[in-house]
Amino acid sequence: MQRRIVITGLGVVAPNGIGKEDFWNACISGRSGIRRITRFDASHLPVQIAGEVTSFWPEAQGLTEDECTSLDRAAQYAVAASDLAMEDAGLLDVLSKEESGHSTRSMEHVPHASQRMSLLFQHHL
Repeated sequence: MQRRIVITGLGVVAPNGIGKEDFWNACISGRSGIRRITRFDASHLPVQIAGEVTSFWPEAQGLTEDECTSLDRAAQYAVAASDLAMEDAGLLDVLSKEESGHSTRSMEHVPHASQRMSLLFQHHL
């Protein structure tokens, strides 16, 4: 049996913009999110630039107090991006937060950033 996936909304949390409009405007205007590292002292490292998401405030993105304290930063980005995608899709008008869900898992011990976090987003119509 073939299963189909439909992308209904887009949520972006990136160094050069939060939300699809801010991100897209940054991309088409050539605005990079790469800057000198500010979240920690990188003076002893050979590279001192990175793509930090500096304008991210979890509370302002709608994360609960529990999510703000129990999730690491990467998982917070994932939750915020999935909420933005649901909003973009118009699903917040149809589904309550109780009828939809996202599950995040952070794997701090995995060295590769692409494997650091797993996100499963599901909704029930």
